[in-house]
Amino acid sequence: MTILRRTLTSMAVSVALAGPVWSAPFTLTGDYIKIGVNEVGTIGSNGNTNPGIQYDNTGTRTFNSSYDYLTPGSPFEGFTVKYTNSSGTVVSKTNNNASYTSPQITGSLTNYSGTAYLGETFDNRGVWAGTSTDFGITNDVRFNNTWKYVDIKTMITATNNMTNLYFARFTDPDARAASGDSSRTTNTLGFSPISASNVVFSEALVSKYALGLYSAASNVGAGISSGWSTDPLTYYTGTNGGDGDYTIGLAFLVPTLNAGEIATFQYAYIFGPSTLDAGSTAVSAGAGGGTAGVVPGCTTSCTMPGVTSSAPTVTSTTTDYILGRLSVFQRVAGSGTLGIRNTITSTSTPVTTDTYSDSSTVTTTGTTTSTETLTNYSTRTDQYDKLTQVNSRTNQTLDSGVYDRHEAKGNFLVPRTSVYGDENKGYFYGSAQDMRGSLSDNYTQTGTRLGFGYERLMKPNWIVGAQYNNVSLRLTGTDSAGSLIKDHVGVYSLYTKNGWVVKTDAGVAFNKYAGSHSLNGIEELGPLSNTGSTKGTDYWISNRVYAPGIAGFKPYVGARVDQTQIGQVNEQGSTLTAQAHDAQKSFKSGAEAGVRYDRKILNDKVNLTAEVGTNSYGVTTYKAGASYTPKENVTGGISVGQVAQAGTRSNLIQAEIKWQF
Repeated sequence: MTILRRTLTSMAVSVALAGPVWSAPFTLTGDYIKIGVNEVGTIGSNGNTNPGIQYDNTGTRTFNSSYDYLTPGSPFEGFTVKYTNSSGTVVSKTNNNASYTSPQITGSLTNYSGTAYLGETFDNRGVWAGTSTDFGITNDVRFNNTWKYVDIKTMITATNNMTNLYFARFTDPDARAASGDSSRTTNTLGFSPISASNVVFSEALVSKYALGLYSAASNVGAGISSGWSTDPLTYYTGTNGGDGDYTIGLAFLVPTLNAGEIATFQYAYIFGPSTLDAGSTAVSAGAGGGTAGVVPGCTTSCTMPGVTSSAPTVTSTTTDYILGRLSVFQRVAGSGTLGIRNTITSTSTPVTTDTYSDSSTVTTTGTTTSTETLTNYSTRTDQYDKLTQVNSRTNQTLDSGVYDRHEAKGNFLVPRTSVYGDENKGYFYGSAQDMRGSLSDNYTQTGTRLGFGYERLMKPNWIVGAQYNNVSLRLTGTDSAGSLIKDHVGVYSLYTKNGWVVKTDAGVAFNKYAGSHSLNGIEELGPLSNTGSTKGTDYWISNRVYAPGIAGFKPYVGARVDQTQIGQVNEQGSTLTAQAHDAQKSFKSGAEAGVRYDRKILNDKVNLTAEVGTNSYGVTTYKAGASYTPKENVTGGISVGQVAQAGTRSNLIQAEIKWQF
């Protein structure tokens, strides 16, 4: 198929108008072939009139009308132009010998037998020119006397832009050359080494005489239709209806044809006493726009009986590579972490295209090579475990500081800074605490505690009190974070007898947990982040017994019982990294022991305290502080401390003030 500009169209029209116009239909006769041509541009003398298509293999012009290939039964031979117009509408126009009285494309027929037309002369030639809405069309039917094929050149001239232009030529091949032949034929797509897209054959059942449609073009397809289709797609897509009284056809495709351009299609009806003879004759003669002796599209094993030619040679070779990349992601759980393993498989497939001397191409796909790379990404997912540890240690810092504010003298409890005398009144107090520390796995903790309370001397040797604390803690890690907010309510008691002191604390805390983590750096997935939250409740009770002091040192022993529960967590966000944490409830009890030191200075207005202790939970506490009473009803204090467990530490700085009423 070639596309030319409108200048050639003008030449064709002017030459056509200059030639003789014959009344149609008329007959073209050679030594081997006799056909009719008509005013609708098809083969045949209209309907069942002889001749339709006749063939004499002896070359003596001995034509038998009883063995006409077209006229028996329903005389079906024609063509279709199908395309999408500039408005996006699919248009299809068909002319068929079977319906010659109502063509969809009108035109006129001219006899150019023995007369030059477009610079070429043939012994037998009829040129039909027709017009339609978006195009003009010519069917140039020609053959010399000694040919065993009819060559046809169809030219479509676009008057408006056209896309997906299909052109099809088809016939019902009633191949008959001997008694016993019928309208049924043996039908074949291709004939080795001619490809199935370049030729379609019908072969008579007894005589084996063959009629075929053949083209050497690269944009052609061949088909067999059991439904006698006129749709070019039936033939272009290689439909194979098999053997029977079916139609055969060729179809061509031009993706785009702009106004003023011409598409040319060249093809041939080929004949012979067998499929082999018809095919080899077509190849040897260069029928259907081919090169004499060259099998169209063939690159290897191109030897064909009756054809003396070598295969076309390779003129150029190009190699491209199809590159592929496949990423597979896998979750990998670790200790307190979640990993994403990214396995990337990169592939490279060489595609080699050989271009041959007949302009055909052969594409070969080579062996695919692949490489695999493995990349691991991880994020910590133990925020709630860390917050639970922080929560446990924090609870132990919430026990009252009543023993820091009072001391035992025999069977009496008095303020530690008692320079203004014994007091038997109630106290309000407020405190603020800064809480900072480090945890394992690169986590840090920051936070504050704000609290207030009230206590009263119920008896000379017994004090009771109540307190409230709000704790806000923040946990920060690498691409991870958490928070814990506690509302604590506690009651406590301090009792003494003969210098022995019993300190009791009971508490309940209502907790709000939140956690988040993110994983970055995966190009295909982008940032992966998750958040979650839950609630929990803590209960505990603690008892300590302090021995009478020896040079200010007071050893103590105690027992503690804790119950902690935390709700289930279902994280929101990326499903690939989302975690679920089951609800937990724990109960534990243990013993504790330590020593306390107290000393008064500056005329008993300042009291210094220090305490160190440990318990069976593995928690060690350190505390040192000082309180000062500037006047009778006000006492202020400051302390520093540390809570350590399993290599993690929380540092505490606290300021407190109490006032009497």
